[in-house]
Amino acid sequence: MNAMSIGFYVVAGLLAVWLLCWMIRFAFSLRRRSKLKRWAKSRGLAYRWFCDDDMRERYPEFKVLQPHSYQYARAEMHGWIDGYFVKCFDYYHSRWTSNRHEGIYLEQYFPLGVVIVELAFPFEPMRIRPKALSDRVGWTDGWEGVEFELNEFNRMFEVRSSHRRFAFDVIHPEAMELLQASPPFILDFQKRRLMLYRCKKFRLEDFEAAVTLAMKLLDQVPEYLREEQEDAAHG
Repeated sequence: MNAMSIGFYVVAGLLAVWLLCWMIRFAFSLRRRSKLKRWAKSRGLAYRWFCDDDMRERYPEFKVLQPHSYQYARAEMHGWIDGYFVKCFDYYHSRWTSNRHEGIYLEQYFPLGVVIVELAFPFEPMRIRPKALSDRVGWTDGWEGVEFELNEFNRMFEVRSSHRRFAFDVIHPEAMELLQASPPFILDFQKRRLMLYRCKKFRLEDFEAAVTLAMKLLDQVPEYLREEQEDAAHG
């Protein structure tokens, strides 16, 4: 067997391995797509798989969706849940990275799992981040950190808000208990919208957990705070 024949079999073997990996990945993608479609139907949500590259224009207030050279959303599910309009999707964005020594530039893609809830009343800007989760955007708003009386909660979460009193009103003892007992998500409140996300793709269980957390947390907001925020918005 000459060198050309050996080279042919090596290339053919590599192509076969690549094709097998691609087929396995595609099969898992189809399986996940089917599960998400069934979950969306069970929640009364519309579902579509096609790419949507307008998310950062639709939601300019969320910085995690913004600073990227290319971005698109997939597996979009939207509709009404418990009186709130909800949108869930996979979000992919790219960043250019470089190796200074070798002069190589690479475009890397990063996935996010996202749930956005349209709020019935305005919120003051606030972020709640479990310290176990990374946030690629970071705390760049200059908002003041908020410390609570419960030390265990302070060890688990970092809270920053433009309005300290509002943060204390929303994150009362029952809300702390809910956040501690729930799977970890970064919560970003921006006026009339709440976004829950992680810097990785959601599983089906993550979408359900994020929606459940959002509904329970919003239901626990005191009535007096809702009225104050509505009056301030219309005043």
